[in-house]
Amino acid sequence: MEKEIKEINVISAANILGVVHFAMGIFIGVIYFLISLAMPAEMFETVPWMRYMFGVGSLVIMPLASSVMGWISGAVSSLVYNLVAERIGGLKLRFAEE
Repeated sequence: MEKEIKEINVISAANILGVVHFAMGIFIGVIYFLISLAMPAEMFETVPWMRYMFGVGSLVIMPLASSVMGWISGAVSSLVYNLVAERIGGLKLRFAEE
């Protein structure tokens, strides 16, 4: 049985990708935080507070920025898909019949 995806709800796709990218941003933020803990203190002699901003900032900024970019890319991608699918047809999926 073959079915075709004719349209993707823009807000739904954007919300899902925003949440997925938020989760990836947390993961990447934790990695950056751990890297900042491993950096030698000499790197931050001139601006000592930068070490903490790099570490803690990555835990806050990375998930937020990642989720915003994910939301925007989800919205734009689904809009483009809807325009293309309208003209040349949507993605065709084949399902097993039971």
